[in-house]
Amino acid sequence: MFSPSSRPVPESGVAQERLRTALRMTPIWVFEQDTRLHYTWLQNAETQGNAGGATDYDLMERSDEAERVVAIKARVLATGQPETVEVTAHVAGVARQHRLHLEPIRDEHGRVRGLRGAILDIGQARPEDPQVGTELLRLVGHELRNAVNPVRMLIQLERRRAQGSGSAPSGLATAHAGVERLTRLLEDMLDYARGTTEPLELDLAPTSVQTVLERTHQRFSILHPEALPRLSRADVSQPLFVHGDQARLIQCLLALMERATRTTERDQGIALKVREVGSEVHLEVVDEGSGLPPQGLEHQDDPAAWARACLADHRDEPPFVIALVRTLSHAMGAEFSLSPGPEGRGTSAVLRLVRCEPQREGPPSSGPAPARALKILVVDDSPGATRTLHLLLEVDGHSICEAQTGASCLEQARKASFDVVLLDLGLPDMSGHDVARQIRAQISPCPVLIALTGRSSEADRRSTAAAGFDQHLVKPVDLAGLRRALAAL
Repeated sequence: MFSPSSRPVPESGVAQERLRTALRMTPIWVFEQDTRLHYTWLQNAETQGNAGGATDYDLMERSDEAERVVAIKARVLATGQPETVEVTAHVAGVARQHRLHLEPIRDEHGRVRGLRGAILDIGQARPEDPQVGTELLRLVGHELRNAVNPVRMLIQLERRRAQGSGSAPSGLATAHAGVERLTRLLEDMLDYARGTTEPLELDLAPTSVQTVLERTHQRFSILHPEALPRLSRADVSQPLFVHGDQARLIQCLLALMERATRTTERDQGIALKVREVGSEVHLEVVDEGSGLPPQGLEHQDDPAAWARACLADHRDEPPFVIALVRTLSHAMGAEFSLSPGPEGRGTSAVLRLVRCEPQREGPPSSGPAPARALKILVVDDSPGATRTLHLLLEVDGHSICEAQTGASCLEQARKASFDVVLLDLGLPDMSGHDVARQIRAQISPCPVLIALTGRSSEADRRSTAAAGFDQHLVKPVDLAGLRRALAAL
């Protein structure tokens, strides 16, 4: 970019005119600085080249951006090596991306006596607000949930039919495992995104370690049946309780075990261990696999950096796992640590939880009340979704009607008495919130209103509650969870 001093130099006036022409044609600054990084010369299309000894802290709008630029320039002075980097700098309050080229200036003895450089404005920087990316992730998650929901319900229906007939269609178990893995990955990804911008939903209470291990093993056997032979599972003989959220603990352990299956070979073991250490209980997932990616411990909170490190190391593993588990652990007040195994082989991931006493049990129950048959109106703009849910609920003895629009839902709700309305929020003619408000205002006795939606943030739940919904279920709908909700009515 800069001509060596040995080359012929045009007359000063000609050179200056050429420089001014170039500066007018391109959004560029050229400059020189001394070893203290004070500007001795600075010019663009408007300035005349005298910066009066100013520094980057004097000229740049934000001190944090100036600090980064100064650090880069100090490195060039120290190493004597030219560099070209891209930096973000605010101009008139707007973040813009710049390409910064730096070269050392040397005296006749070869010693660095300053630097010269050029700054090229290459356009407005991408938004830095993490909520922009989070909201995009939520919108994509909503669409994915809507797509997965009918597939998951159909597979659940076929499994129930197969259990009744004693024979399962070929490949049904594989399809079930695949859709459950997709569902879990989707929920993990969205939970991580939510955890970076808002509090996560938690149900903190004394939690049975035995129950957590049992349900984790049940889920893992569905998701990864091929890995069961090499999984060693902790045996907890005495009742053991920790302070935590049962569902979130299962989610953490499943995520870590999922990673272990991806980073190990078929002859390498995976272990789920439990250790009592003083007032703590440690839940540990240990594997004999490929260990951590290079600089992995530095990227535990950054899925993008973790993914880049994995790609550079030619390894295939889910990028959100470690950041998600750290986020969930922090939300529960637990500690999470990750460390490589001996000689860098394998990984040890430990959740440290506070041991506690179980909750006192109330008077003995006479057992769950028998489920009663309900009259249910299923409302969704997808005929496939309503039909599949219709078939699933009909097996339990419920009477089902269907609607694909808000107007049809209101018309049927006025003409017939329903116990429950399962209502999608994204209807073609009006929002599910408006439908719920009208049912709540116009129909008495009002049926139980359950929102079925791909949106799951705390703000989404508050909005459905404000509209008059009694419950908020997130797609893809888990049949067992839906049946529990209906049985409790």
